[in-house]
Amino acid sequence: MNATASPSLVSAWNIQLRSVGNEQAQLSFRPLVSSAKKYVGADHRSDGKTLWVTLKSCLVTESCSAMSPAQPAPDAADKFTYMVVLPYKGEKVVVQGQGDVQEELPVSR
Repeated sequence: MNATASPSLVSAWNIQLRSVGNEQAQLSFRPLVSSAKKYVGADHRSDGKTLWVTLKSCLVTESCSAMSPAQPAPDAADKFTYMVVLPYKGEKVVVQGQGDVQEELPVSR
């Protein structure tokens, strides 16, 4: 984990993770609003012990995709909060921000 003085991605984007259903987790996030970027979802990989999650964005003029597409969060107070559904088998979950910043996410049940 990179312990830097920069603000936490988890805090800045209000990232929350909760276990839902059988072998799935729902990750919600509210990125900083940008007219130049769109947030398409998350890519993920697991080694059975850690689930690494990378939130993906691209310029609005580009075409890009993600393994788990973002959808508007149904219970959000605004249209800028998204959610993705991830495969989850009880691993430690680490979200990767810009560059090499990584943060472990607590999982609520």
